[in-house]
Amino acid sequence: MKYRDALIEVIGKIVRERRRARDEGIRIDAEPLVEPRDLPRFVEVAKRELDRLNEGNIARYRIRLAEYQPWSRLA
Repeated sequence: MKYRDALIEVIGKIVRERRRARDEGIRIDAEPLVEPRDLPRFVEVAKRELDRLNEGNIARYRIRLAEYQPWSRLA
């Protein structure tokens, strides 16, 4: 994926800041990292990945279990 590093950064930031996976928040975090024409699709992918995030795949996003667990309880 073209924006793999951006996806890791945005997902990690949302989890570490214990924010809900909202389109607008994802968009704001991604704007400096993603070309404007790619932003809508990036937001879709990030939202989907946040919805699927679990203890088995957090390492892919460089998220520690201690960071993930408080975030996971927001849902």
